[in-house]
Amino acid sequence: THAHARADRGARQVHALGQCAASLRMAGAGGAGGGAVVAGWTAEQLLQRWRRDVCGRLRTACRRGQLAGVDAAVDELVDGARGTPALRRDVLLGAGDWGGGATPLYVACFCREGGEGGAGWLAVVRRLIEAAGDDDAAVTMVRLADEDGYTALHSLCGVYDSVPASSAASVVVAAAVLLAYGADATAGGGYDDYGDPIMATPRSRHLTRTDDASLCRDRRSPALLSLLELAERVGGREAVRRTLVDTPESLTGAPGWDVVKSMPALRAIA
Repeated sequence: THAHARADRGARQVHALGQCAASLRMAGAGGAGGGAVVAGWTAEQLLQRWRRDVCGRLRTACRRGQLAGVDAAVDELVDGARGTPALRRDVLLGAGDWGGGATPLYVACFCREGGEGGAGWLAVVRRLIEAAGDDDAAVTMVRLADEDGYTALHSLCGVYDSVPASSAASVVVAAAVLLAYGADATAGGGYDDYGDPIMATPRSRHLTRTDDASLCRDRRSPALLSLLELAERVGGREAVRRTLVDTPESLTGAPGWDVVKSMPALRAIA
């Protein structure tokens, strides 16, 4: 379509501008004040525009559950114009690039689009955690809360009519991943209509947060509730370990388990 063609041209232009800005920086043009101008833009403005463009494409890919788009954006944050591992970490940890304090991981867990296969939302969750770079960064990303105090685990446990019904059977798989990487099942978040904190846990959010009462019955996951209740008592990693020992089919038989089962934290638990 014409709209898609315009979007593609715009993305290519922004990428080219970012490369030009990087060239200016590497050549030392503009001095310490960054005063060099290309097509009316300073090098710093070009770099900021490039960053916004990459973050926008990453957010869209996370929302749609498109692994290829996430891969491209994550790689560009390292290999593109002035990209660095530090920049990728900043973006993945939501350093000012995402509205409301939501991280890319939060968005992927909220929307659950793209199916449960090797190129859908569970694969995106895996890629984002792996892209964090090390275990400490992964734990930090998993535990980050938005401005309302909700973490990625809270986001995953919400029931919404905009979320594909097919994802209901696989939320327990994503929850096991988050818990294996340090998510806190006892973390409280949220505010009531008067602005007072309600301290809703992920489990209580799954029980009560819904756009339609019938959805809560249709999409509530007994396997998820069992895992979260256990995690509240014994901790996330231990809850995943016990579940894999006592009722393994609740995880290994769920859609999408094959996508995540080789992740290091899950292998270490198993």
